[in-house]
Amino acid sequence: AFPIMTGFCEGMRAGRGCEKFGYIQIDAHLDAADENYVWGTHWHGSNARLISDIRGVDKKNMAWIGINGSTWTEEWDFANSGGACLITRPEVARIGIAEAAKRALEVATDGVDAVYLSIDLDVVDVSLSPGVGSVNFGGITPSELLEAVETLADSDAILGIDVVELCPPLDPSGVTSRLAAAVLMTYLEPRLFNQGE
Repeated sequence: AFPIMTGFCEGMRAGRGCEKFGYIQIDAHLDAADENYVWGTHWHGSNARLISDIRGVDKKNMAWIGINGSTWTEEWDFANSGGACLITRPEVARIGIAEAAKRALEVATDGVDAVYLSIDLDVVDVSLSPGVGSVNFGGITPSELLEAVETLADSDAILGIDVVELCPPLDPSGVTSRLAAAVLMTYLEPRLFNQGE
């Protein structure tokens, strides 16, 4: 998401005069790690950390939904500082996915001009979405993911989206690819078909 978010912010600045940006990440992982001894500073586990350094992005406008499994203490401390919103998988189970999405949206939209949404398919339990690179047991269900996206899609503030972690060769059934398509269509549907309302 980092290079895409960088381009998104540059484009929004040039095209719409936007200066402040929010970020929502639906993911089992924070992706807030610093340098990795194999990949350096720019790798799939550092996206959110790098995004927090983009001009116009403040951690108080960053939110994560569905954090699950192991997380480095340094990542947790980084993401949890500066007013960021972290909603773990157990908290999603307690409050419901729609409420989690509303809380994340409230944080991400506070005083910003545009919000970017990144969806990592490994947030879904691996038994229901096996075509991802990072195995996640006990993740959310596909229905919960679609409900979160549907809730977020109602916001006019979200102007950019990506879906990451899809690896079709790991899922010969194709169910994960179909889930990725359903996620995008759920987000796009109100923008494509509710124009006259």
